[in-house]
Amino acid sequence: MSGSFHFNGHIIKPNQTFEADREDIPDAFMDTLIPLDNIPEVVDVSKQPAITKDNFNLHHRGGGWYDVVDKDGKAINEKAMKRDEAQELLENL
Repeated sequence: MSGSFHFNGHIIKPNQTFEADREDIPDAFMDTLIPLDNIPEVVDVSKQPAITKDNFNLHHRGGGWYDVVDKDGKAINEKAMKRDEAQELLENL
């Protein structure tokens, strides 16, 4: 990796080790990084069926972030959540 990589408010310098979820790293930077673990395949959520419960469902914001939205598409959560958190909120409705 040449130069520095700005990630999540931090500057990652060349040869520096850092931890991140795969969906948080833009595809354009993947060829400049060397993973220390196996990289899971990115799942295209647009091909997955919508998860619904009554009049609510999950809405993918992008980059691994989700909202729980009502039937009108209005988010009921204040901040975007990871899929597991959003799924838990949906199940607790």
